[in-house]
This record gives sequence, structure tokens and C-alpha cells, in this order.
Amino acid sequence: MKTTLIILFCLFLISPAYATYKIIMKDGTTFTWSNYFEEKDNYCTHKSFGKFCVSKSDVASIKKENDSEGTTVIPTKGGSEAEKEKDKPKQLIKEKPEVEKEKVKDKEKLSAEKTFTAEEKSSRPIVLSLPDLNWALEINAIGFSMEDFEIAPHGNATRFQAANKKTGVIMSGFLEKAPKKGNAKDCRSYYWSKAQKSPFPKTDIKMSESGEIAIVEYFVKEYMGRELNQKNLNAYLAESDYWIDIHLSKTNYKPGDQQLFEAVLSGVRIKKNHKPGSLMLFHYGNLFYWQKKYSKAIPYYQQALNLENKDETMPKALWFVLVDQLGMSYGISGDIENAKKIYNSAISKEPEYPMFYYNLACACAESNDLDGAIKNLKLAYKYKKNMLPGEILPNPRNDSSFKKYINTEKFKAELNQIE
Repeated sequence: MKTTLIILFCLFLISPAYATYKIIMKDGTTFTWSNYFEEKDNYCTHKSFGKFCVSKSDVASIKKENDSEGTTVIPTKGGSEAEKEKDKPKQLIKEKPEVEKEKVKDKEKLSAEKTFTAEEKSSRPIVLSLPDLNWALEINAIGFSMEDFEIAPHGNATRFQAANKKTGVIMSGFLEKAPKKGNAKDCRSYYWSKAQKSPFPKTDIKMSESGEIAIVEYFVKEYMGRELNQKNLNAYLAESDYWIDIHLSKTNYKPGDQQLFEAVLSGVRIKKNHKPGSLMLFHYGNLFYWQKKYSKAIPYYQQALNLENKDETMPKALWFVLVDQLGMSYGISGDIENAKKIYNSAISKEPEYPMFYYNLACACAESNDLDGAIKNLKLAYKYKKNMLPGEILPNPRNDSSFKKYINTEKFKAELNQIE
């Protein structure tokens, strides 16, 4: 079964490789890549929309999944343990707004399995959109679980992968800025010409249209001596200046399985006047946060938090990440007071989560409130046992937020007591 899934995904990416790589970020997000390479301080891969990179410092682990070898954990780069500790940017709030905004916490917030546990692993529609769009692709795909989701660094493309484990249907798709003007048929012609160059032998090719959707159906009966009898369907749409490709596939296909494809197609629509939910806004914020464009991340994170305050839909672990990164974005952007408000509000809801107190202590220190910094550091250590799996409470002795106090007798005495 693992071999089948990998082959299906490779068909979508037009790649002959059997292995896939799980790039697990420290905030819990997981990317599925067919290949990757190192470029300076980044891990990169090639997508339909161009090169996509993530910073090595933001990667928790890379797992290679192979049909015959199982899963292999590939060590990420980072040097000796001493060098890693030295390079860990634990400061949450900058001492001076003009200082280059380069420090982001180094910790693993949650496991990859927790990334898509609520909105994206439910029976809600799959939604694909981008920060600058006021519409979205919506797929009413009941029974499908989102397995991978990513937005291109420049915000001009996005993709997903989902699976219905009960029926065995795999679905993937992307939305990107169109390379030229055209309708759904033009979109089909452009992408299908590329798909035909893949090494997989395609038979029984059939083209049709259903409303605004241009369709290609075909079979991959076998590959490298392996019998697949895999039915594939690509549905193409065009909206504004963007093109969309949705790919469905199922191995060991039987004639009665056609209704599974038709059920998905019947649920595809372009939703006008789209308003993103808290999870999508969270992803938008991450897009800018990972690029260290903190002031641009703030509006999306803040909107997501406002929605969560009205109706909690995100998994609790992701909510912790949202609050944490919103507060850090405010602080690094020089807005210490709003950072304090975010953490104080979060503490009123989760009074035993240590990182909120630690972050608040950093904010207090940055605003020359030594007593407030000490008070919150004590509370952070008091609730240290409540850290999320993979988290490590930063050492205030190595945190530049406390640099101006580190040699004062009062601060040293308090640290000696709480550590």
C-alpha cells in the first residue's frame, strides 16, 4: 500500500522517484517533498510554481519514507551540541526595533501528526486560497483527511494532498498564478502537455468538460512490471488570473469506483467573497513569519486569534503556537505593549502554560520592568513541567532580553533561587 501511495503522489509531481521526504518543521507543520537539496542555510525543493525553501533552523527533522526500506530519520544540519546551544535564538523581544529581525525561538511545538487534527482533518470542505485573493477553491470532499499543505514563499501559489482511507482515493491539487491568460481548457492544455512527459505509461485517455471544469481521464495499467490498474482524473479550472489543477487517483480501480470520482467533482466550486477561517489565517501568518516579515504576519495572526476568541476551532497545541508567534511578532516589531497584552490575555485562559510567562518576562525586561520580569520567570519555572512535547524552557542567562540585568546582584540572586 505504501508503494501505491508513493506512486500516486509521484504522478502528480511528474517524478519517477519512489521515496518521499517528510520535512517536519519546529512549529509542527509537515511538508511532503519528492526530493530536496541544500542551498546555503536552507532545505529546498522544486515545485510547479518554482523553487520552495525553508530555513534549516526551522526544521525539526527530515524523514525519508521508502516502500522497501521503511522510514529513515535524516539528521538535520547544526554542528556540535555546543554550537547548537550557542546559535539558538531564544530572545522573543528585540532590545531595539532597528536591530535586524533575525531571532526566532528554537523549539519543536508539536508533533507532525497534530498539525492537521481539527479543521483540516475533518469532514469540512477542503479550501484553497491565498492571502491576496477574495475567493477560494472549495471542495466538499467528505471523508478526506488533509495530509499536506503548503503556500509558496511569495504567496502566489498553494497546494495540498488529501486521502480517503476508506475508499482508497487520493486527491491532490494546486492553485497558482497562471503563466498566461486563458480559460479552463487552456489550463488543461498547458498542464496536460507537461504531464505527458512523465515516465508513466498512460492509456484510455479521455477529455471532456463539465460546466466550467475541463477534465482529463486516463489509466496507468502498470509501471516497471507492477500491475496498478490505476484510474486518474485531472480537473482544471481558471479563475481571475489563477489556474487550478485537481488530481484524483485510485489503484485497483473497478467500474463502480467512478462514482467516487464524480462525488468529488460535484463538490468542486469557486467560492466568491471568501473569508478565511482561523486556521487558514494562521497559515497566512506563518508565510510571513518564516520569512521574518513579522509586521506582515501580525494582521493574519491577530485575525486568527480574534476568531478563536469567538469560536475555538483550532487544536489547543496550534493555538499555543498562534499566541506565541503573534506575541513574538509584536515584540520583534517593537510593539512591546501589545506583546504584553497578548500574553496576559493568553495566561487568563491557560494559566499554567510556562512559555506565556517566559515570553511575558522577556517583554517586561525589554520595557525596563525588572520586578515584572522576575515575577514571570518564577511562574515560568513553576509550571515548567507543562511544556509541550519537544519544548525546552529557554535559559534566561543566555537570553539577550535579560542582558542588561544579568550581572546585577538582584537578578543573579533570583535566578539562583528559581533554577
